[in-house]
Amino acid sequence: MHSTAKKCVQWAVALFISGALLLVFGTDLYVGLARVAGANAEAGLGVVNILLTLIRSTTFPLGAALIGAAIVVQTLAPRDESLAHERSDRPDDRD
Repeated sequence: MHSTAKKCVQWAVALFISGALLLVFGTDLYVGLARVAGANAEAGLGVVNILLTLIRSTTFPLGAALIGAAIVVQTLAPRDESLAHERSDRPDDRD
């Protein structure tokens, strides 16, 4: 597997796992934070709620886009990375 494609897949898996954990435990995190902060922290809790919603709504689509990017990179990349480096290191013989 191409190194760039491998990094895309690794980031996608990390985003899927973190998004799933946030979906499962995000509400509990928010409720616990609301209990600790008290009634005077509504503005701050509103910001936390917006951030949690944004993160929840972007982790899965971003992970899917990274999987798609990995497929494209793997398809378009040269099959043998060592040959690609040799071709780029070789000087042109055209004069």
